[in-house]
Amino acid sequence: MPDRGPPSGSRHCCQFTRPPRFLVVDDEPAVLRAIARVVGSARPSWQLRTVHSTRDALIELCNRRFDVLVTEIELAGRSGLELLDVIHHDFPHLACVVHSAQVETYAGHPSLLQAVTLLQKPCRPKNLIAAMTDALWNSVSAGEARASAAG
Repeated sequence: MPDRGPPSGSRHCCQFTRPPRFLVVDDEPAVLRAIARVVGSARPSWQLRTVHSTRDALIELCNRRFDVLVTEIELAGRSGLELLDVIHHDFPHLACVVHSAQVETYAGHPSLLQAVTLLQKPCRPKNLIAAMTDALWNSVSAGEARASAAG
């Protein structure tokens, strides 16, 4: 199945010159495997890296450019909320999706303002792919705006 283009009604017309890169953070290995399986089946051209902690996510982010972060809120060590704060300050190009069973508990938390989409766990595979796609196009749009501002 080919990658879907921008969300319907979107004005995006750009194409990636490389496969889009996603970083997924969750401390539950079964969740990471399930997300990898869903993404691999629905969008085989997407590059997906999975990690178990905020610390590992920050190491990955320092070593490679990603387009979208998908994170759990409650992680061992530093929380997903802390990760979102770091993303906001140090990696502003990165679009974020929060995929958590605690979305309602943390609704309204200032750190969640960085997220493009909040997904309650468990969610349907099609909803996960749609949220990741929307975040990807949001990331592309932000990059275009930064390039215009710099040019």
